[in-house]
Amino acid sequence: GMIRDVAEGRPHPPMPPEMLDAINAHHAEAYANVTVEETVALLRHEGPIAARTYRTLTDEQLERTAPPMAGARPPTVAHLIEQLAIGEIVRHGEHLRRAIGA
Repeated sequence: GMIRDVAEGRPHPPMPPEMLDAINAHHAEAYANVTVEETVALLRHEGPIAARTYRTLTDEQLERTAPPMAGARPPTVAHLIEQLAIGEIVRHGEHLRRAIGA
């Protein structure tokens, strides 16, 4: 949703690093007992939705920037997709492939 918002010209306010840490800590606690099966089901449901969203973005939308983290350069929508969507799959890809039996 954050990527879509930035692409559509509705960037979120800048987030200080400690807020990101708090969000990550909350997610770790809230989803600590999620099963592999639940995670795979979510990936199978949300993955195609995300892919359709990314495919429909124009060059202009891909070049829009999000507010930066403190001390960082503002990332483009293309960079956010590469780092947050594709990058996470690459970083966790082997585990994901084993989980879905690929």
